[in-house]
Amino acid sequence: MYRQKGLSLVELMVAIALGLVLMGGVIQLFLSSRIVFSTQQALSRVQENGRFAIEFITRDLRQAGYTGCTSRNLPVMSDLAGAAGLSFWNAYTLPSDAMLAVQGFEDAITGVTLAPAPLSGDILVVRYADGVPSVLAADNTVAGQLSLRGSLANGCLNGLCQNTTAIVSNCVGARIFRVASLATDGANVRLNHGGPWPGAFVSTSGNFVAGGEVLPMFTVAYYVANNPSGQPSLYRAVNGVNGIEMVEGVERMVLRFRHENGDYLESSEVTNWALINGVRVELLLQANENNMLDEAQTYTLGGEETDSFADRRYRQVFGTTVAVRSRI
Repeated sequence: MYRQKGLSLVELMVAIALGLVLMGGVIQLFLSSRIVFSTQQALSRVQENGRFAIEFITRDLRQAGYTGCTSRNLPVMSDLAGAAGLSFWNAYTLPSDAMLAVQGFEDAITGVTLAPAPLSGDILVVRYADGVPSVLAADNTVAGQLSLRGSLANGCLNGLCQNTTAIVSNCVGARIFRVASLATDGANVRLNHGGPWPGAFVSTSGNFVAGGEVLPMFTVAYYVANNPSGQPSLYRAVNGVNGIEMVEGVERMVLRFRHENGDYLESSEVTNWALINGVRVELLLQANENNMLDEAQTYTLGGEETDSFADRRYRQVFGTTVAVRSRI
């Protein structure tokens, strides 16, 4: 009887060929699964970042123009009108609707240096009062002073600190001012503002009785800039302080401002920001990985079709329209 003691060269080559075919199938399956996983991961990351960015901007826009116990039809005075500074309140004259709840800029904010520097595109500025109100313990009968209930913590009271921009309101009028200093005064806190009120100047926003509220003011700027890794990101700067990176991958932001007559305008077309009662925000977000798409695609942003992107990254446009509650 013939006993086989090995494989012939032909049999060995056939076995190797079959093995290579099977391994090729396994490798192809692995690569396909990896591409699907990477695509799904990038899609999920872009969608999550887009929702997060829109949620943050929406929250600030809904707060825009809030000034405590006042409304747009009540007088709002300011000690800061015409002064220099980074609060953005300083460049405009109050009272009236000239108190700017929202404002847009293109490429840069006049007179303000943001860091990191904004990329070319729209910049959104939102202004409002926020936080726990500090209550007046007595009528403000002494010029340049307010008496507030509470006690100091690290030199501050409910977000009111030295050099804070604040607003005092009494449901009849309001006044924006700069906190000069804070000091304990018995069971209360004495706030010095250095303003001329009350005194010779008497108006509904000059004298504030006990029970009135004082709140810190915030000016928030949203813009797109490159992060330390060189990737475009959405940044948020508060009261002129350097921007904080909020969401990576935000490539562009396009803003349209709703006029009271129903028109949507670019920032350069707005002549009276007090008549803006809504903002349409569109964000173009990109994935971090190149060559994820079979071919370069175009996207509609701000009503216009963008140029195709050679990097073939996955991109998606997110948008929302937010009413400015204080203006409707």
